[in-house]
Amino acid sequence: MLNSLFFFIQIIIIFFLSRLLTQNLFNFFFILTKSRQWSINLLAVLLLPGTIVHELSHWFVAELFGVATGEINLMPRDEGSGIKMGSVKIAKADIFRRTFIGLAPFFMGMILITLASHFLPNNLSMIANLSLQQILFSLIALLVIFLISNTMFSSAKDMEVAFVPFAITVVILLAFYYFDIQLTSKITEPINNLLTKVNYAFLVTIIIDALFFLIVKVSLHFSSKMLKRTIVYN
Repeated sequence: MLNSLFFFIQIIIIFFLSRLLTQNLFNFFFILTKSRQWSINLLAVLLLPGTIVHELSHWFVAELFGVATGEINLMPRDEGSGIKMGSVKIAKADIFRRTFIGLAPFFMGMILITLASHFLPNNLSMIANLSLQQILFSLIALLVIFLISNTMFSSAKDMEVAFVPFAITVVILLAFYYFDIQLTSKITEPINNLLTKVNYAFLVTIIIDALFFLIVKVSLHFSSKMLKRTIVYN
């Protein structure tokens, strides 16, 4: 139960942290360029690998479920209230398939983040003894975690379809807890082991994104002071 609760809490933290981070990255680019369009373009280029994974996840699961797909667009689009980094044309489908297609980037992101976290040192004492190859793998892992965690929630439509399964899962977990329903260890152990690995990966993600956020926030503050510019959108 605690593993499940920790899992959902971390998802919420990563979601809001990614929003804060991307918004501050955009603000930083805006301070430097004084152009909304250039800021969008720079942000899109920075997050492009994550956007590719995001859209391909939609496309792959749609094809897997037999839903017709069309053009994949990786060009950013300014929608006023937000920025759409990419899109893939997908035919209308029933709510069951639409839910899986909509959640595909999240689950793909979770898999990639969990895999990437295995290439990071488990404790600070290991850092001094890393080989050049291990350092390279660790840097790549950090980059993967940063890019994926900041793009796997990027679509508002994805979040709409996620609400129903999320709510159902929470209700089921609360029912199990309230009625003290016990499952056999053959079922609970694999689930707990998986959740432990994912929770560790998500905790690493939160730390990495929080550090990036602080770096961007400090950079934004000093660049604003040095250039004597403030955020004023046209």
